[in-house]
This record gives sequence, structure tokens and C-alpha cells, in this order.
Amino acid sequence: MKLYQIYFLCLVISLNYRCNAFLSSGPLSHLSLISGRYAASRNSPLVPEDILDSYLQENSLSEAVETFRKNPEIKLTRKRWASCFDAIERSIIKAQTGENDDSTMRSDGLVYGNDSDGARARNEMTTLYRLLKDLNHLRLFGAAEDFPLASGSHIVTPKVLEAVSGLDMIALTPKRTNVLLLAGAALAFLEGLVSFYSGIDFNILASATILLFLLDKLFTNGALFQSLLKFFFPDFQKKVVRHEAGHFLVAYLLGLPVEGCVLSAWDALQDERFEKREVSAATSFFDPILLEQISNSVVTRSSIDRYSVVVMAGIAAE
Repeated sequence: MKLYQIYFLCLVISLNYRCNAFLSSGPLSHLSLISGRYAASRNSPLVPEDILDSYLQENSLSEAVETFRKNPEIKLTRKRWASCFDAIERSIIKAQTGENDDSTMRSDGLVYGNDSDGARARNEMTTLYRLLKDLNHLRLFGAAEDFPLASGSHIVTPKVLEAVSGLDMIALTPKRTNVLLLAGAALAFLEGLVSFYSGIDFNILASATILLFLLDKLFTNGALFQSLLKFFFPDFQKKVVRHEAGHFLVAYLLGLPVEGCVLSAWDALQDERFEKREVSAATSFFDPILLEQISNSVVTRSSIDRYSVVVMAGIAAE
């Protein structure tokens, strides 16, 4: 073996040892991202879109905001906006569920990190929303925030509501549905058939059904029952989607950043923000003005009106 071959072999062994040392001592959780960025920089120039996508994947909202500011020409595609919203959800969940050692349990059953974690995550989220609005990506965000929600009388009668909205009260009243009544009647009929052909006492079947519903409510927050309703009555899911879309849309128009949305009890069970609450569907939004007023123990009527409008938007959407 020639001298230069021996030198090359020693160099390879040395590099392999150093690489193994880096792999064993370095932060393995970020290794794949580092490798991906390095590969991207070797194969093609690292464009701002790639940098932004990597920050969103890491839930680094502050870095994503800076990338948007320095590169306003970045296109906010539907897929990239979905990545922004997913990063917002993950960031808020991490702050609320207290992955840090100094997390505390509050009276509402949720585990929170320290207050600075939640405040930082929500401030970054609010900044991202407002920046995207300034860049004309979210042109309707906050489009109705200057609208006088409840100017005039404190008492709003149906006639006043009709005059203001231009709609009849019938249009603002949710349509009555007999879903639960029909489901109960169908279940009772089915149990009657089972009792008739099997000889099992009907009272035993009814008691077992009630027990099953109670267990479902206790352990899965009614997720099994909700799944049956959706299976036999597909319109029920549409109703839920309309309801949450109403909350989402009105909060968006009022300039309140939306943190997340769940559309079923199963989703709520898997979401650490809602798993300990009795939630079958929910939309979480953030009002920085209301939060500041609550901290100062002075809440204005406009903040209460704004909050009430978002809360009532669900039933209005139905």
C-alpha cells in the first residue's frame, strides 16, 4: 500500500470517529432538521420559503415572523397557511400543557406552563396574525374590529334586532331537529325486537343501555354516542361544523387570533387543551385587549360585547 493510500485511510478513520462523537454528544432531536437544511443547501440555494417552512415545522413563531418581515414577497399558499395554523396550535398546546418542569395545575383542570410561556406563545401568535394582515395575506382579519357592536340601548328587543340586521327573527332562530328523539325511539324499538326474539327482559336491556351511556360520558366524554349520531344522522356533523365555523369566522373578522378548533369529542380527547374538559367541539380564540383588562380588573362594555358576539356566532351560524 502506497503512502498516500495509508494517509487517506487514516483520514477516513479520523473523520468517522469525529462524526460518531458528534452524533453521540449532539442534540439528536434537531439532527434531522440540520441534515435536511444542509442537504438542501448542497443541492440548491436555500430560499426564504424553505427557511420559513423549517421554522414552522419547529413551531418557532418568532423566527417565522422575522422571516416574513425580511421577505414580504413570500407567497402564503393554502398549504403554507395550514402550516402556520398548525404551528400556532402546537405552540399554544406546548405552553398550556406545561412541558416545562415549572408547570402548574389550575382550577379549570388544564396544566399550564409558567405564565411567561403562555404569554409569549400568544404574543407571537398575535404578532404573526397582524403581520400577515399587514402583508395583505389575511385581508379580512380584523375587518369588523372598528364596527360599533352595541352602540345605543343596553336592551336589544327582537324588533330592534330585526331593524339592525334586516332579517326576520325566524332567520335567526335555529331550526328544530328531532335527532335525539328519533334516535331514542329507534333504540327503544331495536331493544324491543331484541327482547322479543331473545327472551331477554326489556328492563335489563334498557338498564344496560343507560349504563353504557353513563360509562361513555364518564370515560370518553360521550364520544361513542356522538359517533353513533353522526353515523345514523350525517346532518349532525354538518351542524357541528357550521357552529364552529361561525365562532371561527366572527373571531377572525373581529381581529381575534384563533388558536385552534376541534370538531368532535374524539378530537377533543386527543387535544391536551380540552381532554380534561367536557368538550365535544370547540373553537379557541384569544382576545389580548380583554386579557389586559381582566388583569387590570377593569373590563369595558365593548370587550364584553365583542366576546358575546363570538360566543353567539355559533348558534347564529346554525
